[in-house]
Amino acid sequence: MDAETLGLLGFSVTVWVVNIVGFLLLLAMLSTWLWRPIRRTVEARAQRVEEQLRSASERLAEAERLREEAREQAAAQQSELARERQALLAEAQAEADELRQKAREEANEIRRQGRQAAVEMQAQALEGAKAEMAGLAGAMAGRLLTGVLDEDRQRAVLEAALGDLESLAAEEESN
Repeated sequence: MDAETLGLLGFSVTVWVVNIVGFLLLLAMLSTWLWRPIRRTVEARAQRVEEQLRSASERLAEAERLREEAREQAAAQQSELARERQALLAEAQAEADELRQKAREEANEIRRQGRQAAVEMQAQALEGAKAEMAGLAGAMAGRLLTGVLDEDRQRAVLEAALGDLESLAAEEESN
């Protein structure tokens, strides 16, 4: 383009240089008074956000650590409770076994005493029955023999009858 065309278009080197110098001055002033404070504010804000993120990250890590500790404590408590439950169950089982054993021993003792009492009662009944039978036999024999036999003969018959009764009683005892 030549100077004449540029002149027709309203182009002037002086205006152009003044505009460029004005633009550069405007940029320098904006940079000093506007962009620096804005940049400082943005950088300060970015730094605060970065600090907040770092703090949040640290709190998150702390929360994770605390949660892991809580999990470990819960697991330890569960383990301890399981051990205690097992110990209590074993202790209860031992006590139950001991009580069963004592009950068996007491039942056996009661049975033994019952058997012994039954044997004693049977022996007493047998002795009573013997005595009663002997008395009856003696009374019957006395009545029968009073008229038939003399006194010596009565005594011999009575002793034979008593011997027979005693052998019958001994047989019954053995049965």
